[in-house]
Amino acid sequence: GIDFGFEQIFGEPDAVHSINGVWRTTITVFLAVRNFIYKLFSLIFAVPLAILFGILFALISVLGVYFFVPIGRLLSIPLGWVAKVWSTVIGAILDPVCRSCGLLFGNVKVSRYGINHDPTAVISA
Repeated sequence: GIDFGFEQIFGEPDAVHSINGVWRTTITVFLAVRNFIYKLFSLIFAVPLAILFGILFALISVLGVYFFVPIGRLLSIPLGWVAKVWSTVIGAILDPVCRSCGLLFGNVKVSRYGINHDPTAVISA
């Protein structure tokens, strides 16, 4: 989550400082307003969003259990041959191409040389 402290948002430079009472009052007001607004928005949004996401997750679960899994199993019976053909085509065509590309590019070495030809030196203009 996002958790910013007062010092991360308002920072005085070391050279100048405001009056101590002003600085302490500013911190107190900032923290009070932040906490109040957070609690107000939590009250407004938390319960409706919890209900909404509860309904959505329940719907997705029910659809998965009672619709998608049975349809998938039903379709796997007549379409099982498609998976076998697809696997054979991929194994016969794409596997050799990908393996060849891997062997071709597997030995490529990329290095960056600076002005003094030291690979660890920082390149400076």
